Amino acid sequence: MKSIQPVSDDLPPDEMFLTTALNFMEGIMKWPNEYKAIMLNSSPQILEFTSVLGEGNCEKRPALMAMVDALEAGISEGIFLPCDTQLTAQAIWSAMYGLLIRLIIEQDVAPDHAMRLIKRQIEIILKGLKQ
Repeated sequence: MKSIQPVSDDLPPDEMFLTTALNFMEGIMKWPNEYKAIMLNSSPQILEFTSVLGEGNCEKRPALMAMVDALEAGISEGIFLPCDTQLTAQAIWSAMYGLLIRLIIEQDVAPDHAMRLIKRQIEIILKGLKQ
């Protein structure tokens, strides 16, 4: 699935982060009902594959690890402020998840407006990460 594939290492870290986040969110919007059914499910069998907020869960989730990798690259190149990259990835994922769920539930949001919201959220997150 494109949404969880690592992006090119040739990109600067901030562009790698932007591309990773956009790919993830665009990928989810192609399967909204499935995403909602899975991610809003609290059964232990499903949570085994979907939980992201516990310590160490980043290593289990390719989308989170792609974000961690982008954050670490940005920190090492002096583009992003130093931070706990796994904790930061979890917090960012949670913010993106909130927007995605609202877009899925509010089915009357025009696709172009939804994309503007997604891009704006990522821009705000990037500004918060930068030096």
